[in-house]
Amino acid sequence: MAVEIRDLRAAYGGVEALRGISLSVAAGEFLAVIGPSGCGKTTLLRCLAGFVAPVAGSIAIGGGVVASERVMLPPERRGIGLVFQNYALWPQMTALDNVAYPWRVRGVSKTERRQRAAELLTRVGLSGLEGRRPAELSGGQQQRVALARALACEPRLLLLDEPLSNVDAALRQDLQDLIVQVTERGRLTTILATHDQDEAMALAGRIAILREGVIEQTGTPAEIALRPANAFVARFVGAGNILPAAVIERREGSAVVALAGGARIEVACEAPEGERALLVIRPDQVRLADSGGEGIPGVVTRATLRNAQAEYRVQAAGLELRAWEPGPPVRPPGEAVTLSFRQSLLLPVER
Repeated sequence: MAVEIRDLRAAYGGVEALRGISLSVAAGEFLAVIGPSGCGKTTLLRCLAGFVAPVAGSIAIGGGVVASERVMLPPERRGIGLVFQNYALWPQMTALDNVAYPWRVRGVSKTERRQRAAELLTRVGLSGLEGRRPAELSGGQQQRVALARALACEPRLLLLDEPLSNVDAALRQDLQDLIVQVTERGRLTTILATHDQDEAMALAGRIAILREGVIEQTGTPAEIALRPANAFVARFVGAGNILPAAVIERREGSAVVALAGGARIEVACEAPEGERALLVIRPDQVRLADSGGEGIPGVVTRATLRNAQAEYRVQAAGLELRAWEPGPPVRPPGEAVTLSFRQSLLLPVER
């Protein structure tokens, strides 16, 4: 079901948590809402679920308004499945009974609801564990039960609130794959709230970035990563090197910018001469070569192996830059190098 959010505002104790959010989610789309703690992403999900009433604005699900200044449809009438960060399983119930509970509330017979619950548990890889209570399950297994219970509601919309934050790193990839499989198979409209940009980019087809209750940018993972709208987005998604710069010469389709340390590079942009800006260079776009070549001279200050690739810290032109290269580090600290940039982006200074 499509979701339409228009000028949504929400507040706690007089403090606005959402400040005019407008967002459209297409039927069957997987949207991730990301941002730092306190940015409003959980409040947005709670407004969608019906746990928080908006101060202003509206929410429509499947064409029908479920929340506005005049309408407040209760959670059980919104057709929403919600997976909480802390799982929120009933400790006295078995995994089977937890999953079967939504059907129990609807009056489905005991035999039928238990059969359906068993099928869902098999679907999420928990066949044989139906009789265990939450305390007898690992964190990853509890998360699977919570996901199965959300699906038991036969939701029009699935909301995931930091669903993998309490899961061991070794299990996170498996659960990410499971979430993609389940949502794609059911063609579920899904909204994920997370602080983890890597998780968002792995799961979602589109991302919305929040800061202090306002959307800073929406786009595909590639658009967010390669064309951040501003310095905040660039920093949050780990764009890497964000350097103060000034445009000192305009050329056709490009400009020469000077960095704080005096180095000059050419950037594809339309910025006017004299403009102060921020130069954004992703670590994978920094090329290291032996010293003496064309580029900016520098010295490696640190070399580490991270996620099967070399991560270097390089002191150059009075700045510290990060660079990534495939494979283990081959350049030790202290080695002189020359830096060049395959691609860079110039952003205006936020005022």
